[in-house]
Parts: sequence; structure tokens; C-alpha cells
Amino acid sequence: MAIVGLMLVVLQLAVGVTETARQLDGIKSDAMYRAKAGLDLLAAIPAGTAETGQNGPDAEAALSSLRSIADIYARNHPGETIQIETGGPASDQAAIASDDIVAWGDNDLGVRRGFVLDDGAKRISGFFSARIDLSGDYVGWHRSILDRIQLAAFIVLSVLMLAVLLMRVIVVSPLERLSGLTRRLAAGELVEVPEPVDHAREICDLSEALVVFRNNLAQKNKLEATNEVALRKLERATGNLDMALRAMTQGLALFDAQYRLLLVNERFLEIFDLAEDPFGATLSAQDVEDLIAKQIAAAPDLKHHFSTAELFGRHLGRLFTQAEPVSGEDTFGDRIISFTHVITGEGGWVTTVEDVTERRAQEARLAYLSRFDALTGLPNRTQFNDRLALDLAWAADNSIKLAAIGLDLNQFKEINDQRGHSAGDAVLVEIGRRLERTAQDGEFVGRIGGDEYCALKKFRLQTEVGEFLGRLERCFQAPIRVEENDISVSVSIGVAIYPDDAIDAEQLVNNADLAKYRAKRSVTQNVCFYEADMDEASRERRTMARDLWDALDREEFHLTYQVQKNIRSRETIGYEALIRWTHPTRGAIPPDVFIPIAEECGAILPIGRWVLKRACLDAMAWSDGLRVAVNLSPVQIANDDIVKLVHETLLESGLAPQRLELEITESTIIGDKAHALHVLRQLKALGITVALDDFGTGYSSLDTLNSFPFDKIKIDRSFLSEAEEKEDSRAIVKAVVALGRSLDVPVLAEGVETAGQLSILEEEGCQEAQGFLFGRPARLTGEEVLKSIGRGA
Repeated sequence: MAIVGLMLVVLQLAVGVTETARQLDGIKSDAMYRAKAGLDLLAAIPAGTAETGQNGPDAEAALSSLRSIADIYARNHPGETIQIETGGPASDQAAIASDDIVAWGDNDLGVRRGFVLDDGAKRISGFFSARIDLSGDYVGWHRSILDRIQLAAFIVLSVLMLAVLLMRVIVVSPLERLSGLTRRLAAGELVEVPEPVDHAREICDLSEALVVFRNNLAQKNKLEATNEVALRKLERATGNLDMALRAMTQGLALFDAQYRLLLVNERFLEIFDLAEDPFGATLSAQDVEDLIAKQIAAAPDLKHHFSTAELFGRHLGRLFTQAEPVSGEDTFGDRIISFTHVITGEGGWVTTVEDVTERRAQEARLAYLSRFDALTGLPNRTQFNDRLALDLAWAADNSIKLAAIGLDLNQFKEINDQRGHSAGDAVLVEIGRRLERTAQDGEFVGRIGGDEYCALKKFRLQTEVGEFLGRLERCFQAPIRVEENDISVSVSIGVAIYPDDAIDAEQLVNNADLAKYRAKRSVTQNVCFYEADMDEASRERRTMARDLWDALDREEFHLTYQVQKNIRSRETIGYEALIRWTHPTRGAIPPDVFIPIAEECGAILPIGRWVLKRACLDAMAWSDGLRVAVNLSPVQIANDDIVKLVHETLLESGLAPQRLELEITESTIIGDKAHALHVLRQLKALGITVALDDFGTGYSSLDTLNSFPFDKIKIDRSFLSEAEEKEDSRAIVKAVVALGRSLDVPVLAEGVETAGQLSILEEEGCQEAQGFLFGRPARLTGEEVLKSIGRGA
């Protein structure tokens, strides 16, 4: 029946397709007839004229008549449109052609036919165009298609429903009964075989066979259930054991009471470089030992063969004698193997081995690093402290003296900044080698961190210390060759003596540090011995640091101003602000004394803020053309708030940015060039000017000028003070002025005190100057500034 239904559906679809195609052909034929009928009507007039062979009526009048006929025809035939097109020579040629031009659109038909009108005087050619609107016809045609599709779908759906119903009766219902039967069988019920049905006999036979099969297997399943559970447990246990053996970082070998190998894991074979093939058969402990011995024989290091070849023999005697685990380590070639043997309950034993070579090497490395410097290999601070304690005890017991010596490289940070940290490390390593080579028996040298080294010397005579210090100094005399460059390194050395300067380790080291810091500040001494007044100086600096923090609140600071002049015109161009401190008990304290202490303790930041704000407020009382110059500390440049501080100060005071000049030294830049350059560019973006102070006294002045955006160069007073007597000093002044001229940067000379010095500056073309010749630093009011401007030079 289902097949018949499908055949009916196919037949219905075939009839529908044929009928649909016939309808479409009818629509197109009717449209073509209507189009050509209209064209024939219009074409009759030009054709009649041509048949008579005579010139017709006026061509223009004939064309107008044709257009009127076309309009009347379109009104009488809805959905049809006829147009008349005229053209040039191309149209004339097309009009002569006898074939119509047909164009089928999505919803219309277009037909074009050429014509020619000729009255003897004038010739008109073109096309009659007929357009038939087929949208309505197509709508009906589409509706007919839809109806046939719906009819076919209805027939298909009916056939499918009938097929489903038949499937339900013939197949599904018996299968449902079979499904219920299998569920009851699974529950252990005794079921009866269903009565056979003609159209479902195969399913009933299947049910009967299932019942018979269940009855036959019931007893067998019951017998196998217990074995299956046990087998699964054994498989899980075996799988877990294999996984555990593979994941172990230790090698493992299991032996029974007859010394036979029962089990070995992969890690055991890897540790001894053993192949897996010989372990396929049952081996004894002696066989395993022999295999290991063969591998040992192939090892390049033969001195350990004997100890490792008797691996089990030496250990098992102890194991079964004391009945306790036996542990130890043996050397296998260049590796260290850790062993552990443990007796099992059946009289056998299990051996675990582990390669601890890397662990022991790491432990040795850590032990080394805890006592020695990783870079230079010298003893580190920990070993220095231990050695110092031992030497102090030994010196006390033997009534001798001990010198604690601190060494600090000078300007080492500049080596890192200029040449890179790799060059700095190379310098530290070479200094370490030299110090290690110069140390003799009983002497100690080490590195305690950074660029600091240390030394200890036990002695009875002072000359012994002097000789040792001389050897230490010679380690720094020869330049150090790094990547084809010679680097010269100087050192500051501080010495403290036990028991003269201290009686315990901490005080002795502190006093040596005090002496070392004094050597760093000294211009003439590389080696300084501790003196009692150093403690007093240290306490003095700490007291002054505390007073600096309170000086602002007590209003102990004030500013003085030194005039700056244009050398050629003698006009005042500005003033440099100089801070002064009047202590309530100490009186006036020079800036070169308290400024370094303020930088060390951090008080320079609030002091610098006060100076900047005070100078800007004072400058507001001066003439608009005058600048005020303010010095910035390296600590201020390193502080991230300096740009914000300058900007806020200009806004609060109202001072024009171009009237503020900030002076910095080269030492301000050397610490962190990238940060300093970033800060200077931000400051210049505010509109202020930046001057390089004390030019010529820094580490690399030309490099500094090339890298940073300075608006002015200030020649240090040290060059000008000797320019009248020394030609080399005058040459330096001349060179700096020429350099500023080539860079288009103004040059200001500091410390002008004599007319001769001013004359030199005029001859060399220096633009600006300041010094005692023009006026000493003093507190200034607005009126005093105006008087100074009026006095000129």
C-alpha cells in the first residue's frame, strides 16, 4: 500500500509539472500575440507607404499620427504599452532589419520592431516598442503552482501517516512487547513465550530464543560472577602498581627469599644504563649485580669499580644481620647513587635507588654560595664575619693586633652607566683576582657586596699593616682591559685596628667604614686610619640632619641673590637665588656644609620646594625682563614630583615660565640618564630654561651637552680664577665659549672677581657673567633690584 501511495504521489507531481509548464507557455504565447498585434497595427502605416513606392505624407505628421494611435491603443489595452523611439544612423540600419527584438523580463515582455518614414524630403527611422505587463498572469500561475504543491504535500503526509500506522501494528507493538519481556527477564521473572502471530512471527521467535538463552546462561553467570569481581580487583591493583612504578623517581627492584628478581621498574634500569632485554627472564640478585658490574666496567672512571661492583654483597650482609633497613650512597662513575634495602614479610627484600648527583651538586653549590661570592669567588660577608670572630679571638689569646680593612671602588656606578653592567662585572672579577693573588698566608680578602671588598690582617708591627696596604693599593694601579678598552679604577680604603680602635667585631667594622668614608671624601688620601674624632664628626652630621628637618618650621632659611650681567652691555639680566642657613646656636652654616647632609637625610626635598616658591614670589617684585635662577639637587631631579612642583609654583606665584631658569650639575644626570632626560624635556615643555652648572668638572661634559636639551652653559669658577696666570685655564675658557657658540647656547662665567678676568671673557666672546666684581650675594627688595639695574656695571 505504501508503494502504491508513493506511485500516486509521483504521478500527481508529474501531472502538476506538465500542467504548470503548459500554463506558462500559454501565458507567454498570449503575451507575444498581444505585443505583435500592437506592433502590427503601427507598422501598417510605414509599410503601406513603402508598398506604393511613392513618397508618403509629411514624415513628421505621420510620426505624430503614429504616436496618437499608440496612446489610444495603450488606453484600450490595460497592461500593454507601446512607445515610439527615433534615433540616428544606427537606428536607421536597425529599422531596416526584418526580425523583431524580443526581451523577456521578470514580470514583463518587451518586443521592438524597426520602422522607416520617408516623405522624399526627410527620412525618420526608429523602433516601435511594445511592453506587456505579465505580473498579474504570473501571480495566478504561481498560485496554481502553490495549490499543486499543497495537494502533493497532503498526499505525501497521508501516505506517511498510513505507513507509520502500519509500522506501529506490524513492528513497533511486537517490539514493545519484546522490550517488556526483556525487562522482566532482567528482573529475574519467569515469563511465558507469546503466541505466534502471522505477521510478526520472527519477533516472537526472537522472544522465545531470548528466554531459552537466559535460562541456559543463568547458572553460568552465577558461577562466573565471583571470579569476575576478583579479576577486576586484580586488574585495578596491577594497573595502579604499574602506574606507580612508572611514576616513581626512584629505581625499585623486588627480590624473594631465594634472591630471585620478581619486579623491577624502568627508573632502576635508567639509573644503571641497563637494557630491558636481559630482564625478560627470571634473574637472581647475583645476575643483577653482574649486569651492573658490566656497566661499571665500561665507565671511564675506574677507581670506583670495586666499591660499586659489590653493591648487594656489602649491603645484604648487614640487612639480614640487623634486620633493619640499610641505607647509603655509592659512586657510579661520575654519579652518586643513594641505596635503601628493606626486608619484606616473605623473607625477601626490596631495593630502592635514586640518582642524587644533581641534588648533592646543588647542595654543594648552595653551601659554596653561602660562604663565597658568586661573581668573584671571594669569601662573602658571612665568611668575613666568621673569620673576623675567629681572628679576634686568636688575637686576644696571643696578644697581637688585628686590622679590619674596608675597600670601596670610586665612581664604579659611572663605569656601569657608561660601559654597561657586563663591563662593571668584568672589573669586579679582575679586582677580585688581584686581591686573591696578593693575599698571603694568614691574610684574608673578600667581597661583601656591590663594589665593596674587605680584608683582615693579623700583625705585631705596624710596618706589617703598611706593607699589606701597599700590596692592596697596587692591585688598583694597572688599568683593567675590558673588550679592548682600558678602565682605570681607584679605591678608597679605611682601616681600624683591634684593640686600639675597638674591642668587638661590630665596632671594629663600623670604625673601618668611618675611615673608608673619610677616604672617599678626601682629595689627597686613598687610605685613612680610624681616628676618634671621626665618631664625633659622624654624630655631628646626625645632629645637623635632625636640625635641618626643623629649620623650615623655625624659619631659619633665607635667600640671597647674586646679580647676573650681560658682558657687552653691562645690563642686568637676572639673579641667582642662593640659600643661607642661620642656626640658632651655631650661627651661619655654609651651603657646602649642610646641602650634602640634607641630600643624605632627604631634607633637601622640602628645602628645595621652599627655595623654588620663595624665589618665584620674590622675582614677581622685579622688572618683567629679569630672570631668577634656582639650583636643583640631584635628589630633586630623581623625585617624580619635580615637574608637578615647578608647574604648581609658577601658577601660584604668577611668574612667567620664561623668567625661571633651573640650574643642574652633571652629577645630577649621571645617576639615571634616561630619567633625567625625561624630566628635563618635561620642564622645558613648561617654557622654562635649563642651565648646565659647573661645566667642565663632571665625568663626560661633551656627552652630556650632546644628549640633553640645555639652554645655557655655566663655566665653573675654578677655570676663571686661574685664567689670568695659566694659559691652560684660559684655553679651557676659550674652548667652552667656542663650544657654546657652535651649539648656539649662551655661556655664563661664574666667579668673576677682577677686571682682568672680565677682559678675558670679553676677548673670548663670552656673553654673560656673575661674580663679586658685579656684586656679592645679598637679600634684595624690588627697589634694590631697580637700583642695581640703574647702576649697570
